[in-house]
Amino acid sequence: MDIQKRIKMALICQQRGDLEGAERHFKKCLELDPENFQILNAISAILLQRKNFLEAEKYLSRCLRIQKDYLPALYNLAMVKQSLGEFKAAKKIYERILKLDEGFVNAWNNLGLIYKEEGDYKKALSCFKRVCELSPGYAKAFNNLAVIYEELDELHKAKKALLKAIELDNDYYSAHFNLGVLLFRYGDFKGAKKELSWVLKRAPQEPTAKFLLNCMEQNLTDRAPKEYVKKTFDDWAHVFEKKLLKDLEYNTPRHLFDGLKPFLRKDMDILDLGCGTGLGAELYRPFAIHLVGIDCSPKMLGIAKEKGLYDKLIEADILDEWENDLSFDLIYSSDCLCYFGDLSRVFEKVYKILKPNSIFGFSVEKLPGNSDFRLQRTGRFAHNKDYVREKLKEKGGSILSEKDLVLRKEAGNPVFGTIFVSRKIKI
Repeated sequence: MDIQKRIKMALICQQRGDLEGAERHFKKCLELDPENFQILNAISAILLQRKNFLEAEKYLSRCLRIQKDYLPALYNLAMVKQSLGEFKAAKKIYERILKLDEGFVNAWNNLGLIYKEEGDYKKALSCFKRVCELSPGYAKAFNNLAVIYEELDELHKAKKALLKAIELDNDYYSAHFNLGVLLFRYGDFKGAKKELSWVLKRAPQEPTAKFLLNCMEQNLTDRAPKEYVKKTFDDWAHVFEKKLLKDLEYNTPRHLFDGLKPFLRKDMDILDLGCGTGLGAELYRPFAIHLVGIDCSPKMLGIAKEKGLYDKLIEADILDEWENDLSFDLIYSSDCLCYFGDLSRVFEKVYKILKPNSIFGFSVEKLPGNSDFRLQRTGRFAHNKDYVREKLKEKGGSILSEKDLVLRKEAGNPVFGTIFVSRKIKI
């Protein structure tokens, strides 16, 4: 079979989704013409689709040795580097592409995605604006632009960009989803219900959409889904401490530490449950021979790691299975249990890994009345103090102290809560 027939067969396989067949035919073509840079690039593109990044990189290196400024190969190499997390190298290649062709839309878009991942939102914004200028009918670009506007707290612009994305593509699932979440977070519950209901018609089990509708309708549910919690804190990681400490007057870690201080000594194994960015960890570090943090948000953990306070950080949901050999003298948790309604399994997990007679301190948002717990429109749960006392006792704890206080502010109003300190009494 001659090379043109082989190429035709490869392209037919590719169109049918038979990537293995396409790769096989293109490699046969390469045997017939080893210096054909277009075939080398075609093989790399298939390997990229198959997520065989290192093998793709080998073919791209060969291709670019033959034709150093071949844009499709440069773009594929940049995507390989981006997929491998080598952002510095990927950025350098995208910048080279844009010097050769300033109108290369996908290079601008992917460069914006890297800046977003790195937390450089102003540069990401500049890239996505450029994509929208070059390709005003590209709905995905407006969705990406909206995500950055939200990160920069420019909410009106974020909403406008999402509406534009939906105008361009009314069936654009991600834009409807992002608009629903945006409207929920900033109190437009009527608009949020409309968008999230649209999402659930197409994906009835989508956990975040279901949860947010439950929040708005105050339906009974036992916890916030971990997908929702992870996304929320990943989205807020870069401004988390600024917003809490400055805008929301957040002092719960200090108040919790004050409640736990009488029980601290300088040789403790300590767990920060829902550690986030590590707010308050410096208070416990002098008392810890081993300080562990656990959180479901990798971006929050990344910031915590930079502080150098923890001996170990674990990316997991509280109710996930962790390492079997963990045990602690002290577990503390600031504003984490508000993402669980039913506290039974949380307390069971905590007391399982606490050593006998050891200490557990935590905060909850306060719920007046007779209900055990309630999902609020904030996306967090409030708990009745009698319910908390009952569940602590049921799972093997004895309450040492309680303190009512203002945890932080929400839309200018105080959020009332309670700090509990308990001891494990059952072995």
